[in-house]
Amino acid sequence: MSKNEFVVSMVSLLAVSGCAIIVVVPDVPEPANIEMETAFEITTLPGSDGVGAGVSFFRVRGENVAGLAFAQAQTSSNLFYEVAPDGFYVPLNEMPYSADESTSDICFGDGDGDGILEFITANQHGEDNHLFQMGKADPVLTIPGGDNYHCVWADIDGDGLHEGFLFDVAGQSVVIELEGNVFGVLPPSSRFPWTQDGLPAGGGSFADVDLDGDPDLIVTSPVGVDRLYINTGGYFQEHSAGGCDLGAEAGMSAGASLGDLDADGDADLFIARLDGADRLFRNEGGCFTRIDSPALAQETFQSWSAVWFDPDGDGDLDLAVAQYNGPILVYENSGGELRVVQRISEFNHVTAESRASGLAVFDADGDHDPDLMAAIWDGFPNIFIRNNLNHTVSGVSISAWTQNGAPLFGSQIHASAQGQLFYRELSANEGLRSQSDPLIHLPIQPADIDWLEVRYFGEVIYRSERHNIEPVVEVSYVALE
Repeated sequence: MSKNEFVVSMVSLLAVSGCAIIVVVPDVPEPANIEMETAFEITTLPGSDGVGAGVSFFRVRGENVAGLAFAQAQTSSNLFYEVAPDGFYVPLNEMPYSADESTSDICFGDGDGDGILEFITANQHGEDNHLFQMGKADPVLTIPGGDNYHCVWADIDGDGLHEGFLFDVAGQSVVIELEGNVFGVLPPSSRFPWTQDGLPAGGGSFADVDLDGDPDLIVTSPVGVDRLYINTGGYFQEHSAGGCDLGAEAGMSAGASLGDLDADGDADLFIARLDGADRLFRNEGGCFTRIDSPALAQETFQSWSAVWFDPDGDGDLDLAVAQYNGPILVYENSGGELRVVQRISEFNHVTAESRASGLAVFDADGDHDPDLMAAIWDGFPNIFIRNNLNHTVSGVSISAWTQNGAPLFGSQIHASAQGQLFYRELSANEGLRSQSDPLIHLPIQPADIDWLEVRYFGEVIYRSERHNIEPVVEVSYVALE
């Protein structure tokens, strides 16, 4: 597909039959004999010099085409790319909505359920924030400026529509929702306590912490306390009983990232910190308990964001952390214990400092294993971090979509294989200023899987058992009125 053809497809987004993107799983090659300590290769993206704040990955419905957006703070042009299946990047300089200034984050969702993606530009330093729809040059909604570091979409009530969330360090966080046929900002209310308490909110991450089927919320603060809000039917309440109180961990927090560290079927929590060692929490029945991690205690740089991913294909979720005044860290997960296996920093001629502020996970080169893309601050090019392990080319690729082809945020993948549990959640957020691929890959041969389920707000919307599981699973969900 040519550059112009891709632009036309993004602008018109014509209705195409089928709701999901087909991923072809090739024959399994012999794994490369590469250890994680040397697994990652760095390539800079030409023409992306500036102040990279955030990076977001998205898919256009009905076509095997993907896109990438970099939020560029303190400059006049955000960056959009086509990501072709073979990993070829085409800058889309003529995108009509790239000129917001001081953008810290760009996030993609489907707020009106028509399958055409909307996206929010979260802006800093009093600049107005904007909601755009693919194919429309002008914003469909302008949100008065504040100091917004992060935005995210989530379906909080199971109606198939995504709500938009802007998090403001000045305490003016807002929720964006479709009202009738028009997008609007909801007034501050007790339904969303962080919109009316005036507390600073640096970022927010959604996951089903208590396993009741709906997404709960972690709100981090760069100057105060982090909070856990439990979602009940689209209404949130701060959970501060016993060990659930994250207020005891006050300080300068940036991004929160949720993933199943210990393979017990629930979401554990990593919080990136700007004032010391990052923090790790184990989910125990919907409450978080601090884990003492020697590996984290040794790293005291300013961390902005983190993503969980499985680069070595062993089924455990490993971790990558973006640091401003230190390297990008890759931690290997071994039985729930983390250890640093690679420090990535040499790409910008600063020997110890990566200046990384956002990370996204997706298969950037078409070899069916997860790679990283990093947004880089302070005038250096943004970078592509290629995973050369080649251990996850086999297995099962799973995607869940709304009836019109948007990612089904909030859907959960549960599986059991040879006594090991697998839990993944399709979320629009991967820590601060990060949005990763909505396609989930489990590094398990279909014949080894005992059962596989996709759940959405507690409802099992797909189930298959041994000998009936295909290498590509695509689920289309029709929300009930």
